[in-house]
Amino acid sequence: MSKKTSAFVGLLLAAAMIAFAIFAASVGFSWFTNSVGASATGMSVSAKGNLEIRAVRGGANIAVMQPSADMKHFGSEKLTGIRPGESGRFTFYVYDPGRTEFDFSYVLSVTNNEFFPGDTKNKGFYADTTEDMQKKALQHINAHLLFFRKKNADGTYSGWIPGGQSEQVKATAQEQAVTVYWVWVPWYSDIFESGALIAEKDRADIAAYYGSKEHLSEMFESGENSGDGYNKADYIIGTTLRHMCFDLTVQEE
Repeated sequence: MSKKTSAFVGLLLAAAMIAFAIFAASVGFSWFTNSVGASATGMSVSAKGNLEIRAVRGGANIAVMQPSADMKHFGSEKLTGIRPGESGRFTFYVYDPGRTEFDFSYVLSVTNNEFFPGDTKNKGFYADTTEDMQKKALQHINAHLLFFRKKNADGTYSGWIPGGQSEQVKATAQEQAVTVYWVWVPWYSDIFESGALIAEKDRADIAAYYGSKEHLSEMFESGENSGDGYNKADYIIGTTLRHMCFDLTVQEE
């Protein structure tokens, strides 16, 4: 039996007016459960199957059948804003009521928050943006905002979790904690030159992946492998995406 969980971390974005997008806005991080009549402002969770998803250890099952605007506010963590260079982490707990050892996988990606309260008409995008712009913005943000399993003592990130790809987990407890670190990589050089942001092996893997012909247009605007192409992609994100979410899918193996 499978279980699918979609989790959204709502991030309010303001449009940038410079070559690399800068975002200055309050950010809500919230978990929700299904409740008719309550508005959602940050994170929602949907699920199918027997696994439970929890926001805190020993907490209530936050999974609902389908994300919607009518979900109960479960809790919040205030952040200061989101911009290139911003980073954070979140932890979720996967609970199996019948087993203490089990396997599951999860997939992470970034998408538009169509459930942002009072602004659902444009489904998280700025008004008057075209479908092509919206598609490009989502491709670019998924290449610029990266997920990792670990943040090291020296401040570098390692254990890259490619967005949209399955990450396998072997649970060793009935309630398995999963912590994910994220960072919006601010500069071209952080990926395509040796730097202090990402551990070298992971940096090289990311550079090879997004430097390939197949994935070049995801990282760069107009497929231009350069700092200018990277900044132009950030600009597309900032002028297109108004409300952004993390999308999390958990699958029982």
